[in-house]
Amino acid sequence: MPPATLPSRLCLSTFLPAIAVAQLFLRPGVNGLTLSFPAACSSGARSATAGGPVMASSSSSAAAAAQDKVAMPFPTGSKPVKEIESPRPKLWIYDHCPYCVRPRMVFGLKGITHDLAYLSNDDIETPTAMVGKKMVPILELGRPGSDDHEIMAESMDIVKRLDLDPQFGPPVLAPAVDRKDLDSWVSSAGMLMRRLVRPRNAVTPLAEFQTRSAREAFVRNHPLPEPSSYEANLKASPKLIEELERELWKLEGMIHSPTSVAADGKLSYNDIEFFPRMRGLTIVQGLGIPPKLRAYLDAVSERVDVPLYDKIAS
Repeated sequence: MPPATLPSRLCLSTFLPAIAVAQLFLRPGVNGLTLSFPAACSSGARSATAGGPVMASSSSSAAAAAQDKVAMPFPTGSKPVKEIESPRPKLWIYDHCPYCVRPRMVFGLKGITHDLAYLSNDDIETPTAMVGKKMVPILELGRPGSDDHEIMAESMDIVKRLDLDPQFGPPVLAPAVDRKDLDSWVSSAGMLMRRLVRPRNAVTPLAEFQTRSAREAFVRNHPLPEPSSYEANLKASPKLIEELERELWKLEGMIHSPTSVAADGKLSYNDIEFFPRMRGLTIVQGLGIPPKLRAYLDAVSERVDVPLYDKIAS
């Protein structure tokens, strides 16, 4: 199988509107790239050398004031914030990664202040030094060198820790129930989603893709079966979108509430697995998302404070 390559006709200049949006957050730093939030939100950011992590601070206290001054690219809102004694929990992530969204959902649901560290997609050394291999998400608790310093990997282990540990408040997630219907749908539609989403991920202005090396690492590590070329899959988008839209309509009978996949509207471990996968589809411009799924994505995104990609879709 020939190696996948970055689409030549879709260089980053094609995505100038998306980059303009991202520039509200991303600006050159003295030593590399700094993630910068408007107004008071910028206080938690620090610079990172090229290819290294980019830091962001999570807080909802100044969001409304910032929105008055800047046209925020993602929805903002105010919700109770549970302050954690310094140092705050730190989550090492890629923004596009569904597994990284899982613990972010719990942070958002509980209103826990935390820091996000965005790793460059080609950074092998940082995660390997922490957990022995290149993987995300990674949760870091306590101060490095102290007795309470702790590092955790595996997304669902992190989710359970954040949900069940009393220091983060009472549990908020309902137990998972048997949803073979959703599991079967994800399995059958998975390749269609990958063919549409991966080539677009590779050219987004997200923090993990800020260098050519990072973008090439993503393409190299996320091959597609024939046709394997990312460019070929982008050219086939109209046909792939049509096929996926037919599959998405099948989900309408499986989503039983605008705020969860369950009829009682309570977020559960089923949503922790389902929402991150569906969030990735919002990067696909022109994809018709049926009303129940659209309402679900919008409501859960707002509830867990994890933005969708509609504003930078391509």
